[in-house]
Amino acid sequence: MRNRSILVCCAIIAVSAAGFAAERTIEASFPADQIEAISVTNGVGDFGFAAGDSNEIRVQITLTPRRGGLFSSMKRAEEDVEKATLISNVDDRTLFLEVDAGSNEPRFEAHWLVTAPSRLALDLEQGVGDVDVTGSAGDIEMEVGVGTASVTVLGGDVNVNVGVGNGTVRGPAGAFRSADAAGGVGDAVIEAEGDVESSAGFVSHSSSWRGDGTYTMDLEVGVGDAKIILE
Repeated sequence: MRNRSILVCCAIIAVSAAGFAAERTIEASFPADQIEAISVTNGVGDFGFAAGDSNEIRVQITLTPRRGGLFSSMKRAEEDVEKATLISNVDDRTLFLEVDAGSNEPRFEAHWLVTAPSRLALDLEQGVGDVDVTGSAGDIEMEVGVGTASVTVLGGDVNVNVGVGNGTVRGPAGAFRSADAAGGVGDAVIEAEGDVESSAGFVSHSSSWRGDGTYTMDLEVGVGDAKIILE
């Protein structure tokens, strides 16, 4: 991860919790005037991004305790949820966000919902869980270990990599000059303005498309199906 040096002092954080509740919600907001990108690191849990109608970045994270194994303690998981904090820093016009529980293996799932101006770039490192992005017009750099990635964009360079799961990226054909889909084990399909480029089978498949736009779109899935839709 990049150096994180400047603390965002203007964040407004509200936490709702009562004792060792089953769930806890962290909410925060940040002005987006001086921000060009958002970088999020998430271990286990889903991540959602939606374009907002204000010049503000709003974050809502629901933490759900989970046992780490058969003999692990739910009380310990609830304690991890209680002491978790949202770490926010700004470096080089990028807002870095991460939930910290003071443990290398926190016993909870973190379910994110980020609402922000569509112009902002998004850099996401997601361990296990599903990802849903809608309305983004900025560059997207995304790594998902295990889960399903569904990404709908208006423009911007898009690079999505899914280890195990399915990936779908959708955008306007006129905005892109190239689109490439690849699957290690699974199908790779590109649907572009009614035409279909597909490479189906079991191992190492890829499909490509070239247009007249500005941006590039790349989707790679290790185990699972890769699908690009250009309308």
